[in-house]
Amino acid sequence: MLAFVAPIIAAAMMWAFTRSPFVLVFAVLGPVVALATMGDSRRRARADLRQQGVTFDRDFAIALRDIEEAHQLERAELKSAAPCSAALIVSAVRDSERWRGVAGEQLIVRLGVGRITSRVVLDEDAAAVRDSRTPHSGKRRVKKEPLRSLDELRERAGSLDNAPVVVDARLGIGLYGARAEVTAVATSIAVQLASMLSPMDVDLAEAIDVAEVFQWTKGLPHSSSGSRADHSLQGNFGEPGGMTQLIIRPRSGGTPVILCVADDEQSLPRDCRVVITVVGSRARLVRHPENHFPEPFVPDYVSHRQATRFAETLQHAARLSFAHMGHALPDRVTLRELMGKGATAGESPARDTSIMQRLNRDSLAATIGIGAAGPISIDLVLEGPHAVVGGTTGSGKSEVLVTWVLALAAAYCPADVNFLLVDFKGGAAFAPVQGLPHTVGVLTDLDPAGARRAILSLQAELRRREQILADAEVRSIAELPLEVELPRLLIVVDEFAAMASSFTEMHDLFADLAARGRSLGIHLILCTQRPAGSIRDAILANCALRVSLRVNNSADSVAVLGTSDAARVPKHLPGRGFLLRGGSEVEPVQWAVTGEADAAEITAFSLGKSTPIRRPWLDPLPDILDSTAVPAVPRPGIAFGLVDVPEKQQQTPAVYDPEHGGNLFVIGCHRSGKSTTLATFAKLTRNVIIVPSDVEGAWDAVTDVLTAVRAGAKPCFMMLDDLDLLVGKFSPEHESAFIERLMALAREGPQTGTTMVVTASAMRGRVQTVASLCASTLVLRMRDRQDHVLVGGESSDFSAQLPPGGGFWNGQRTQVCFSEPLPSRVVALALPLELASGGTIGVVSARPATIRSRLEKLGQIITLDAWRTRQGEDHPLGVDRGSEPIVIVGDPDAWLSSPTILGALRARSAIVFHDCSPTEFRSLARIRELPPPLNSPHDTVVVLQPDGQLHRATLEK
Repeated sequence: MLAFVAPIIAAAMMWAFTRSPFVLVFAVLGPVVALATMGDSRRRARADLRQQGVTFDRDFAIALRDIEEAHQLERAELKSAAPCSAALIVSAVRDSERWRGVAGEQLIVRLGVGRITSRVVLDEDAAAVRDSRTPHSGKRRVKKEPLRSLDELRERAGSLDNAPVVVDARLGIGLYGARAEVTAVATSIAVQLASMLSPMDVDLAEAIDVAEVFQWTKGLPHSSSGSRADHSLQGNFGEPGGMTQLIIRPRSGGTPVILCVADDEQSLPRDCRVVITVVGSRARLVRHPENHFPEPFVPDYVSHRQATRFAETLQHAARLSFAHMGHALPDRVTLRELMGKGATAGESPARDTSIMQRLNRDSLAATIGIGAAGPISIDLVLEGPHAVVGGTTGSGKSEVLVTWVLALAAAYCPADVNFLLVDFKGGAAFAPVQGLPHTVGVLTDLDPAGARRAILSLQAELRRREQILADAEVRSIAELPLEVELPRLLIVVDEFAAMASSFTEMHDLFADLAARGRSLGIHLILCTQRPAGSIRDAILANCALRVSLRVNNSADSVAVLGTSDAARVPKHLPGRGFLLRGGSEVEPVQWAVTGEADAAEITAFSLGKSTPIRRPWLDPLPDILDSTAVPAVPRPGIAFGLVDVPEKQQQTPAVYDPEHGGNLFVIGCHRSGKSTTLATFAKLTRNVIIVPSDVEGAWDAVTDVLTAVRAGAKPCFMMLDDLDLLVGKFSPEHESAFIERLMALAREGPQTGTTMVVTASAMRGRVQTVASLCASTLVLRMRDRQDHVLVGGESSDFSAQLPPGGGFWNGQRTQVCFSEPLPSRVVALALPLELASGGTIGVVSARPATIRSRLEKLGQIITLDAWRTRQGEDHPLGVDRGSEPIVIVGDPDAWLSSPTILGALRARSAIVFHDCSPTEFRSLARIRELPPPLNSPHDTVVVLQPDGQLHRATLEK
């Protein structure tokens, strides 16, 4: 309209100014141009609409084709995931897709065919619809037709016709309706489940079934593989309120799959979360936990005859598929049945004439279980030399090891084979075989020190066997003459992976044993839960015998056997597994079990036929060692315990030679056995001097021994316990003097035959100075690894579990003989302070007022100040005999200010020092020697005699 009117207005205005008629031509030209433009626009719009219609029709056809292709793919996926029962019934016996389902995971079953909701999603472009709309007359038609087409696309994409209607059987399926139709549909579902789930994984448990809905399932291999359980019901299908159910129970545990049929919905149990009604030729989902109610569908039917034929097919398939898996083997077999061949109770399970006879070294066979062809025997010499046993918890690994060991013990005497048992879990697994005479050692609860000892002992055994072969000039144990006694050694390790992960150096040892074991007569049986990755290739390469019980995944089975068969062993069959001998085929085996009575009987029988054997594996040193267990040694050596020498397979006396070893320093933490060690040395030596634990007794004892040494007295042993505690009791001045005396004794004593044995809890302070003068050191248990290293021990030797008396002597593990601790030495008390009649003494006390009352019994008490005031400085000190004694009391400062009186008294009478410091004593006594230390400075005094002698005396209370 603007294009039509604007030129007319413009022309009128121009005519008003110009009054020219030619201007009016523009008024006509404008509308003509506007009408022409409008006509051209409409023409182009109709052309564009026709082109858009062609494009839309083409895209619509393409979308329909894409939807159909997506529906075909979706339909094929559903058919593949849940094939119809008719296809399953006619499938080949060796159907590769049969029994691929896993109990406990999604179990998709097909109910029939119908329209379902499709997973195809239409990606709409709303903008294209808006752009395709045109104004005026075409607006209404173009707006409706594309939207109607899009609605059709949405409907076509969202619905899938002629598609399988599927549900997850784990939800529990219940059917009700007409009896014949419901039975046929339930049979169809049961056929699918039987084809999906392996007989090795599930059992069928059928309820009372008068209507014979599921009677055909008795012919399935699932029923023969396990027990069938009856469940009491309200009634039976076909009776009012009755129903029948089929229960499929996973052998590994978990929720069972339930399939029920009933006359009405109310009769179905709550466990059926999916409910289907069947009416005539149509069925409909009545209940589903996802509120999924599609349109009625055509159900799949299977007749009783078809199901019976299908069960026969599955039986044939099971015989072909599970023959190599031992499906027909007994669930349990005992070692008595295998070895005694039906021996009656009370008979030995080993009564063949070959049993327990001395055999040649070319075989080490034992019957350990039963296979498809009968009893199975394994020969470690011919088929080994080593074996790997894998299996998860509860599969029977420990029982396998016990059975294998007992079978060998029943067949061979200890002169032919010995057992070394290693159990990282505590040793309970090998309890039935620990008493066998063949068992030369049981290694449990390893710590770093125990692991190191195990390595050294086994390396020593390798060297010993190599030397025996070299002396006999043969290359292997099989070539040794029978008169050369060298039994084969079988090392059985339970939980090898746990041991090797805690002690990585064990892998190198076992790799060496695996490589050299064949010629030396050493065999390994390594048991672990996860063989994959836990046993190195260097060991596996020498383990030709492979045993796998039930494992959790295919990778563990493949690691041992090269196949995944062991991953499918039922959980309810402990001892069921597979055996691989070298490059032969994998064979199923049911491993024999052994009761306590059988183990005790074989042990008793073996003990009766055994002879003494050499034990290549020595037991650890005992926690308590009696002195009678230590061999005597020539003098002057002192055998105070045993030294463990695993690298030589020996335990020799721990010998201390005082002539060459000098002083002995024993260090250990609290309750490490220091006092017991000291008592042991005191028991084994002569002329022993025990240093008391109090400062007075210790000072006097060390001073006396040092004086005797310097005087050339008879040699002796001076024993001092807990030096660090004793030193802490001295005052700083006396501590230095005491340590100096000890150091002098440590240097001078060994030259005259006098030896110190000193113990301490820690190497610190002045104790370290004394320890440096001790040529020999016995390290007992320390508080932590750092302390152990600081006293000279190896970090790898530290163990917080050492018993009292356990330690290291010359770097080797030692156990000191046990002795009762030495009795506490009672130090003689100082005599009471006395004064003769007519005598005079001076008392120097830091607290004269406090002891005045305690001195009154000695005589007349006069203070030094009073004496000076009354008598003067030059008054003589002597009094007439028979007169009352005089006691002159003063503090150190008063006596220092009266040198004349002190000197006169010092020359003719005793001076008593009470509670004075060493400095005050030296100043007044005018001597360099320290006063002897006092246990109780308040009750004990030091008396200085005129001749310079010092002694202690007590004050009467």
